[in-house]
Amino acid sequence: MDELCIVQISDTHVCAPGQLLKNKFDSNHALERAINQLNIEEYKIDCLLLSGDMVERGTQEEYSHLKQILKRLNQNIPVLFCLGNHDDMESFFQVFPNYFPDLLKESSAVILSCSDKESGLNYCIDFHVAKLIVLDSSIKETGWGEVSKTTLDWLEKILSDSATDTNILALHHPPVPSLSQVMDTIALKNPEDLEDLLLSYRNVRLIVCGHVHRTIFSSFAGIQVAFCPSVVFQYPIYMTGDRKTPTNEQPGFHVHKYVKEIGWSTHLRLIA
Repeated sequence: MDELCIVQISDTHVCAPGQLLKNKFDSNHALERAINQLNIEEYKIDCLLLSGDMVERGTQEEYSHLKQILKRLNQNIPVLFCLGNHDDMESFFQVFPNYFPDLLKESSAVILSCSDKESGLNYCIDFHVAKLIVLDSSIKETGWGEVSKTTLDWLEKILSDSATDTNILALHHPPVPSLSQVMDTIALKNPEDLEDLLLSYRNVRLIVCGHVHRTIFSSFAGIQVAFCPSVVFQYPIYMTGDRKTPTNEQPGFHVHKYVKEIGWSTHLRLIA
């Protein structure tokens, strides 16, 4: 395998059937539209990553409805998960006890590894051409995020054992400021700990995150960072406390493609 394609959908905020978000957006229909778009894409997708805030209130009912919506995928795509500040780990595991899809478990082309569930939903999928490393930055009942010491120790082991230098790291909370006054108050609280580790090994080439509800490209520890938009609604650029009304921008998702001769590229796919 010399290529890898990861589609990232973020901040889906799925509600219980028939419910809307507080701002009256229909998040369930928004995810259905995104799935419909994926169903007609003509490129090969190796996996779909939901990068946090998968549901709105963290209830089992919402996760069950998320599961039903994901069944609309008509492509044979493994679906992967990353927890955000709106998610609840206990409820998630009740509905998704086997969070590694059978498609990956049965494949001889990948190697799976994960940390102890007590430290969160941290796992690594080795596609051989690159590793996808997913970190749990969620802290129960808080908006901000943190990468725990246990998680950092596990990440160091993964990075030190990596034979590739083309790895992709995913977490919900951005490790770098978005310059949005509102979102930066609930950002990752200990980015310097993650930065020290990444600078020590220098084998991560792309960091993907969500949380901010808009596309932003930046860098962290000398690594390209791609903030994924929400498939539901976008927040204003440089959002301040008195300017939090969602914009009328189109929702979208990211397509991250690795080609051996080129490296990683990120494409914004708007949803019509």
